[in-house]
Amino acid sequence: MIGLLWIGLIGAGLAAMLFIPDGIILEQMISAYYTGETVRLPLSVQPYGVTIAIGTACAAAVFLAICLVKGRRGNLPLRRGLAFLAGAVCFGFAFSRLLYCLTSVIFYFRTAGAGAILRWWEGGMSMTGMLLGVLLSAALTIRKEEKACEAAVPALAVAIAAARLAETFGTLGRGKDVEFENLFSIPDEYGFGSVLNVWLIELIAVLLIGAAMLAWRAADRRCPRGFGFLAAFLIVYGIVQILMESLRNDRHMIWGFVKAQQLFSFLLASLLLMSFAWVRNRKAAAGLMSAALAAAVFGLEKALDRLDIPDIWIYLVFAVVITGALWFAVYVMRKEKTR
Repeated sequence: MIGLLWIGLIGAGLAAMLFIPDGIILEQMISAYYTGETVRLPLSVQPYGVTIAIGTACAAAVFLAICLVKGRRGNLPLRRGLAFLAGAVCFGFAFSRLLYCLTSVIFYFRTAGAGAILRWWEGGMSMTGMLLGVLLSAALTIRKEEKACEAAVPALAVAIAAARLAETFGTLGRGKDVEFENLFSIPDEYGFGSVLNVWLIELIAVLLIGAAMLAWRAADRRCPRGFGFLAAFLIVYGIVQILMESLRNDRHMIWGFVKAQQLFSFLLASLLLMSFAWVRNRKAAAGLMSAALAAAVFGLEKALDRLDIPDIWIYLVFAVVITGALWFAVYVMRKEKTR
């Protein structure tokens, strides 16, 4: 009976995803709320939402396929696996929507009204919120299941990749103007030039991160195990995402010139890394690294905005900074526990 409940929650979450039109609120709804028009957008299945729902279902299948295969570490009870998936889908969906709305709190509580938060079919979701939902579900259901926590990593990579692919049906995933035309460029919204195809870069990046994590797990006995492996994936992904968010020019979740998703990615990675540093006696070093990374990213973003230097040179420095942060993170995560 409980198993059917979990399946029902998973199905409900996947069904709700079908109606997401875009990762950002639709322009017609913004105009309607500001002008006071009464516009009730009907529920309708959207290509963006269908892609996310299919990707999430595929991710769930990957997770179950790995967990239910018998091996020396045993296999996960199906009911617990379904409980994790139900939590990941429902918490992930809810947190994704809530975090997006909280970044525009004045709009949603004054202009649109708090009730608009529940109208997800008007657009607006957050990747970081989804990751927090998955992490919470894992902590509540499979934290002590080593194999299940590690299976969540490739599954999560598939889900994130699908979300990036979905951006081809919306307005997100677009970067600054570029002078080349190939796989990594897409026409701008007015058709007068090309912009960087950021969603494709992010899709490739997350799949590479997932593959690299699995290779690290197989080759290094000091690689974090179990729940720590899932946290390690989120640390690596979060650090890389700091650079990916800088490449975006789609006005998604932005405060002035501060990109909220970039900030959230930094905070998620830093807080999880501090949890590793706490038990490895590297708290001071991790704190200094986080502060240095924050200062470097702030300076680089200012340079991109104000200096008359080709962006490519600044992004080369950005890549070096991110590489250094990744090296330090791996160094901390490989240290033996001291408590």
